[in-house]
Amino acid sequence: MPKGIRNTIKNCDFTADKSMVARNEAYKDAEKTLAYDNGRPDYPPETVEFLKEMGINEDSTVADIGCGTGLLSKLLVADIGCNVKAIDISESMLKSAQSHLSNYSNIEFLMKDMKDTEIAEGSMDFVLYGSSIHWGLATDPKGVYKELLRILKEAGKVAVFVCEIGIDGYTYATQSGPKGKWDASKRYKEIFINAGFEYKCFYGKQKYNYQKFLDLMCSRTTAPGKKDPKYDEFEKETRNLFAAKYEKEYGGKYDPLADANAEVTLNPVTHAYWGGRDLVLKLLNTLEMKKGTKVVSGL
Repeated sequence: MPKGIRNTIKNCDFTADKSMVARNEAYKDAEKTLAYDNGRPDYPPETVEFLKEMGINEDSTVADIGCGTGLLSKLLVADIGCNVKAIDISESMLKSAQSHLSNYSNIEFLMKDMKDTEIAEGSMDFVLYGSSIHWGLATDPKGVYKELLRILKEAGKVAVFVCEIGIDGYTYATQSGPKGKWDASKRYKEIFINAGFEYKCFYGKQKYNYQKFLDLMCSRTTAPGKKDPKYDEFEKETRNLFAAKYEKEYGGKYDPLADANAEVTLNPVTHAYWGGRDLVLKLLNTLEMKKGTKVVSGL
């Protein structure tokens, strides 16, 4: 294992844009973070081999930006043993990640905006985004790309992951009720495939009881909390979704009282897009040209 980095959270003042403020507000309380921690699916086993094929090894320095509760960081520190800087703007998320990874000394937690990580310039071999880069791309993609180029080594690589769970044609990553449509794979492909990034996807299978299923739905940024007047309606619709999934899978009617331990099978799909520094520069230049400003020649 690499020489240790203190397993502590470095906290400081920051000025975040509206998207980052929304994330911090959504995940600042224990209720939302616990739902995220319990409900979000694990990365499939093939992810570790993929990371190694990218070139990540125990000597690598890796930034996990938007680390959340540490799902991706765990693979990096436990299965590969590299040095990790785990970045998130939510203190609640970072504390959860820290609690899961308290036995590892090769990770440092930083409460920072992904556009201002304060990581040393040109110090990262790899920069990873685990279902998180959309927070920055939604409001300031140029800021995201510039910071990525700043911290990445000349020969460094970036990988963007997004996880989808289809539930009878819908995904949980929605902006409305549980059944709202949101095609993440299409949106990411439009950005990264068009820029020349390589692509791979991993297919998983996980069992969910109702509580875990509810936590998955509640973990979304826009899902109402238990004190919200809309929560009862939200939970009712979520229970109906679970029942429909159960009845389709097993053929029998779901009874929440009789079937307290009932489980349904969900099939998360993890999409991975990866490439070098040159492709990130291409993304930034494309944005500059669209706005009619000077094309960035290098950073």
